[in-house]
Amino acid sequence: MPDFAGVGSAWTDERDVVFINHFVDQPMLQGASRVLKILHERSQRSPDELAPLWNLLVISALLAASWWITTGPAGLPAAGALVMLSFPDVLKLLKAPQPSRQGQETGTVFSLAVA
Repeated sequence: MPDFAGVGSAWTDERDVVFINHFVDQPMLQGASRVLKILHERSQRSPDELAPLWNLLVISALLAASWWITTGPAGLPAAGALVMLSFPDVLKLLKAPQPSRQGQETGTVFSLAVA
């Protein structure tokens, strides 16, 4: 019987997990937090109101990455799933009225978040 003691040890080693957490996960989360904070400050909207826009930004980044990594017929299911995942957020942005500011007419959350 073969000895499988060394299989997978590189991925389960504590040093590797600490490395990935320190150099990959934390910078990505800190960067995303900064972007969301800037978006919140510029639009003067609550994070709950910005959630659909933020979700669409993240889905677009994932869609771009999936097109870059997976090409051809293998990328179609990934792209289709990401597009379908964005539908609820697009509908929220299109249907959500914005409160009027200084006599402006109401529109959508998207128009204020981008402005």
